Order: sequence, then structure tokens, then C-alpha cells
Amino acid sequence: KKTKGLAQLEAITKKLLQQFAEVAGQGYSWQSHNVVTLMENCFVELLRMDDGAAYRLGYACIRQLALTLRNATVAASHGASIREKEKESKPKRSQGKGVEKQSKKRIVEQQAVQQVVAWPFVRAAYLWTKAVGAIPALRPLAYPLSMIIMGAAKGNLMQLPNFPFVYHCLICQSRLAVSLEAFVPVGSHLLRLLDMLLQAMDKLYKKRGAGPGKMGDSVLNTKAAELEVLLRFNEQQVKDTLTLEAVGSAICFLLTDHLGLLSQSPSFPELIVPVLMHIKRHTKHCRSEPLR
Repeated sequence: KKTKGLAQLEAITKKLLQQFAEVAGQGYSWQSHNVVTLMENCFVELLRMDDGAAYRLGYACIRQLALTLRNATVAASHGASIREKEKESKPKRSQGKGVEKQSKKRIVEQQAVQQVVAWPFVRAAYLWTKAVGAIPALRPLAYPLSMIIMGAAKGNLMQLPNFPFVYHCLICQSRLAVSLEAFVPVGSHLLRLLDMLLQAMDKLYKKRGAGPGKMGDSVLNTKAAELEVLLRFNEQQVKDTLTLEAVGSAICFLLTDHLGLLSQSPSFPELIVPVLMHIKRHTKHCRSEPLR
């Protein structure tokens, strides 16, 4: 009877996980926020019922996330190497089947890359971050989960249009650090994001001819982008002052949250010195008054 009950529990949990993936595949918005949160809480409660079943399912799902990230990384590097070879050799235009094969390969590579920067991947990362932090039996999966999320973030770290995706990844890392009371190194990545943001903001102000204390004409959007329900910025949002300031606010929030956790450590005075030096240097040249 116990074995039969465990089998039924695993079947129900897997079915709920499939439904969760289908809901995540339809996108994420404020309207679906309550449904997704309810499914996450129900899933975690089902995992609490048996540690063995929870670990088996967690191992399989986190492994699938790792395979998705690996396939996307291989596809991206393969596509980049092909483009470099084409630029160096500059071959003659091929005709017929050769062109079709190349176009099919590129489509497959693009699909593999797009599977990472997608809501199913992001919501799965949130789900397992919550589960690993709440269930002691899943603690051994914390390190591989953290490495997968950080790997996905690093692949899109210096691409401003993909900042919302990076933001979600870093939120997961912060939640994992808080729930496990462990050190997750995200400070250096946040400072790199801050450098990239200030460079983009400087270019934008130079194009519009705005002075150091001016906001510039933000005519493309009437309100700032909501990072919580976005995965990418479009071309107009990237060129909008309000969007860049929203990105800056998000980086400051993540950095404050990260340093707040580190403040509980006796080594905090030594850890904060290079961060403060970095921020003070940029404060003098920041063109945005709210961000400064």
C-alpha cells in the first residue's frame, strides 16, 4: 500500500509539473501571477510529502534545465564559429541544397537558444529555487541549480535587451542565498551590469544632446517597463530613458539585497570597500539625476 501510495504521489506531482510547464509556456503576466504562484505552492507542498520522490523528481528536472542550457550554449557557439569562418573565407554563394541545409541548421540553433530565454525556463528556475530553499532533502541540488541559473545569466549578461531575463536569474540567486544562508557571488556581475547601463545611458544622452542634469526627452514610453513580466526589451525600450532608469533601479535593488545578506558576515567591512569605490567612481559621471 505504501509503495502504491508513493507511485500515485509521484504521478500526481509529475502531472502538476506538466500543467505548470504548459501554463508557463503561455507566457507570464500580472493576470497569470496568482495562478502561477498557487501552482508553485501546491507543488512544493506535494514535494514535502516524500523526500525520496522529491529528490528524484528534482534531480531529473534540474538535469533537464542543465541540458537545455548546454544545448543553447553549444548552438550559440557553433553559430558564432560558422559566422566567423564565413567572414574569413568569404565563399561564393552556394545554391540549392547547401543553402537549405544551412538555413535549417540556423533555425534549429536559434530555437535551441530561445529555449533558455523563455518563460518555461524562467518559471522552472523560480519553482525549483523555492523548492530547494523550502525542503531540506533537496539541499544537495542547490549548487547545481545555482550553477545552471548563473550560466544562463552569464550568457546574456552584457546584452541590454536581455536584461529582464538576467534580472530574473539574479532574483533566483538572491532567493537561494537567503533561504540557504549561503554566499552566492553575484556582486561582480551586478557591477558589470552597472557599467554597461551607464555606458548605454551616456550614449543615449549624447545622441539626444541632453546635459548632465537633464532627463532627456522620453517620448517613446509613457511609463517605465515592468521587469517582472518581461523577458526582453524591444528596440524602442532600449532607447528610452525611463527604461534605462528602471534597469538602474533594479540593479540597485539587487545590489542592496545582496549586500544586506553579506552584512551579517564579520568580513562585511572588507567586502564592501571595493564595491563602494566602484559606485563612487560612477556617481560622479552618472547623467541621470534619479539614478545618481
